[in-house]
Amino acid sequence: MLKTEVDGEAWISSFLEDAGSLNHKKSYYDPVKAREYYLRTRELKGRRSVTKLKPETRKGAGKSEREANKAVYDAKKERWAYTKNEIKTERKDVLDKEREVKKENIAALRETASKQREVIREKLRGILKGLTEQSKVKTGAVREVKSKALEALSEERKSDLSAISETTKAQISRLSEQRKAKLEKITADTKRDREAVPKIPRGVSSARRAVLQEKRSKELDKIRGTSASAKEGVRAANKAAKDSIRESAKAEKTEVREEINSEKDDVREGAKAKSTKIRAGIKVNKTSERDSSKATREKLSADLKVSIGKARDVYEKKKEEVKAKYEQIYQQEFDAIANS
Repeated sequence: MLKTEVDGEAWISSFLEDAGSLNHKKSYYDPVKAREYYLRTRELKGRRSVTKLKPETRKGAGKSEREANKAVYDAKKERWAYTKNEIKTERKDVLDKEREVKKENIAALRETASKQREVIREKLRGILKGLTEQSKVKTGAVREVKSKALEALSEERKSDLSAISETTKAQISRLSEQRKAKLEKITADTKRDREAVPKIPRGVSSARRAVLQEKRSKELDKIRGTSASAKEGVRAANKAAKDSIRESAKAEKTEVREEINSEKDDVREGAKAKSTKIRAGIKVNKTSERDSSKATREKLSADLKVSIGKARDVYEKKKEEVKAKYEQIYQQEFDAIANS
């Protein structure tokens, strides 16, 4: 409250000169800038009523005192407008920094999570590749065993068929030798029998010769017929024996082929079953690894979400603290100006 007009003018001068030296935590006042800011924003209304800054005028005060009070009021309004803006700017800078810290923290969390996800994916790729190679090695070993077994069976079949062929050849050869010997014996016997037929004596009459010649011819024809019949029998029996041997050999070879083919089928089926089992086991392992990797990634995402939530909570708490702090500063500065 101004006691005299002179005191009022002196107070105004002192107020304007010493406005920046109030005992506050920080001075937000610059007289020149404050004047410029006030002139730009004097039509705006703040949250705190500037009417509280108005000095009390004595009842019946003179014009000088009223003008002095008005000058003090204008100076306080000017100072409060500028100070308030400075506090607001500083608060905004602090909040912007806190917001940037929050963004950087969240970005760092996401980057870390991204790197961890890539590590998880890379690990899964390595495991799946290893399982694929393991499957190839195991099924390759099965194929190799199968190939050797089939090759051994093919060799066994070849050997058995060759043995049958050799045996058949030897038997046919013996039959051919036997036929030759029998035919030669028949030929020899025939020759002997023919030589045993009496010849026509010399000096017999023509009639007698004719009778003897006819008889001799009949005996020789009979010998030839018997010989031819015997040879035909030998040939037929020999051919039948050879045909029997060949049929027997053919049946034996068919049996060998069927048996070997059956064994080959067993080998193939066994190898197929083993390979199928190997692939099924590898598939189960791959599914398990994928599920485990998925669970790890989901946990990572959940943890990231929690961490980001915490970072946001920290920011919100810090923001409220900053607002509360600067609300107090607003009030302190306002009260300091009002009471100055």
